[in-house]
Amino acid sequence: MAHVNDSIKNIARQLTPVYPDIGVAQRIAQQLLSQLTNLTYTQLLTTTNLELSPQQLAMLHTWIHDIVHLHKPVQYILKSVPFGELQIQVKSPILIPRPETEEWVFKLTTTLQDTPLRILDMCTGTGCIGLMLAHTFQQAHVLLTDINEQACQLAQQNALSHNLTNTHIIQSDCFDHIPSTPEYDLITANPPYISAEEYTNLEPRVTQWEDKKALYAGNNGLALYEEIIYHAPDYLTIKGHLWLEIGHEQAPAVITLLRNAAFTHITPHKDMQGKQRAISARAPESSHP
Repeated sequence: MAHVNDSIKNIARQLTPVYPDIGVAQRIAQQLLSQLTNLTYTQLLTTTNLELSPQQLAMLHTWIHDIVHLHKPVQYILKSVPFGELQIQVKSPILIPRPETEEWVFKLTTTLQDTPLRILDMCTGTGCIGLMLAHTFQQAHVLLTDINEQACQLAQQNALSHNLTNTHIIQSDCFDHIPSTPEYDLITANPPYISAEEYTNLEPRVTQWEDKKALYAGNNGLALYEEIIYHAPDYLTIKGHLWLEIGHEQAPAVITLLRNAAFTHITPHKDMQGKQRAISARAPESSHP
């Protein structure tokens, strides 16, 4: 039997090869203990002594080994991540929702002046963006799409777990299986945008556990932007909105693509680190150029 704080410190010490910041390591240690014991963080704090069964100790040892030696992301062990007011289920190799994505989606929901009635969320992955929008705009119908069948299945699980009945999920490579009518008031996408050079420099916990097809894109990371931006006007209502997540150095190139496609009101959005993380634009008022 050990004091909870001692257990947290002991786990954190073992995690320091991957998480050298002791504060971060302790926070992850708390999350692992919560997952292992099925106790909330508050319940853990109010537990003076904690006795783990042999099975729990074996599981904890496996988790620590996988994190430190196999570079397994903690999120895949915890099996879910918070995203807005939702708890999104995650599993390898589907891309883990990032805090910077949550930031710009929250900005979208708080700054959009016209409530969208039809929303298309492309490259949906876990469904985090589309489902947050479905939760926020409950009168809207949200279509979520992804090329990966596993991603579509996971997005469906997440929709069901939150009882988001205003959603529909289909497998599609970009616009291949999406009818151009009815038109959408809002299209969102967090497409693959990592270049070949950038991909070689990613951490092993990304390259070894997350789907490369959800990260890497050709043409220096711009291939999917070119596809989405070229075809989006055919699917958007007049003055409909397009919101895209971008790599923090891609804003100039994506802005050029949007201008060439006659989009208006093109606005880059910075994340809390001051990096340009998303771009919003309004659909052309004329037909597709």
